[in-house]
Amino acid sequence: MASPRRQQSTLAQIMTVNVAVAILLGAYRLGPAGLAPYCLALLWVAIGLLIVLLIMVTLDAILGIPCPSCQRRSLRRLALPLNLVSYYQCTACKTRCKRLLPLAHWRDASSPKDAAKYRRKSPTGKWLGYVFPGPQTDDSTCTGTLLRSKRLRTPTPGAEEEPSAL
Repeated sequence: MASPRRQQSTLAQIMTVNVAVAILLGAYRLGPAGLAPYCLALLWVAIGLLIVLLIMVTLDAILGIPCPSCQRRSLRRLALPLNLVSYYQCTACKTRCKRLLPLAHWRDASSPKDAAKYRRKSPTGKWLGYVFPGPQTDDSTCTGTLLRSKRLRTPTPGAEEEPSAL
């Protein structure tokens, strides 16, 4: 009989719990009056970092980002939804690179693992082998049944409607 595997805590998880307990105990000991100056200082630091980040993003958009290989300001960011790592490609030398944060070092993104991020979507769509059935199709398939039903409900384009009698 196989024993179920226990999930092991990593050192990072244990240290995160340790920090959270230390913050809670410190907040309890200081009380609301003693904790207010520290919260205010933390708020000012967070606001300052947000302002610096916004200025950097604005300057990168206006001036461009310098390429780590050719040093020209022709690095363009790929628009990828909800991705922690930002992928870039130089329009001058075609270098591919990536970074996690705006201040982090550039990493090479020319590996086969990263090639999928730079590949464009296929214009043909997902149904590559699909052949649209013509007017004389077998009605035993699902597509044939749906098409027959649609053709019965919609009038043919060349047929004229009968004038209504008054």
